Amino acid sequence: MRRSDYTRINRRQMEMSCMECGKTFTAARDDACFCGPSCRKKASRRKERIQQALVNAMRDIQFLKVTQVLRPDLKAEVDEALDTLRRDLGVTIGASQKTVHS
Repeated sequence: MRRSDYTRINRRQMEMSCMECGKTFTAARDDACFCGPSCRKKASRRKERIQQALVNAMRDIQFLKVTQVLRPDLKAEVDEALDTLRRDLGVTIGASQKTVHS
């Protein structure tokens, strides 16, 4: 018997649910999360988009905080924009602290 035959015999196959599409699949590994490469790539792309959106939002917040200091005449508009970002992102915006709530 070849070594690969032993590996196939000893390998436990488990029914898992894909974290991307929800489809049930037989996993060859116990740490499998996705049913295939297309779902893995979709999840990776979504994660990248979310991270980029958060970076952009933080950049916007920083810009608004600077504008708030440099242009006191725009305080009402800046406060409204910051409140909108807080509400949309679930972000607590402090003078030097930014915390994301899940």
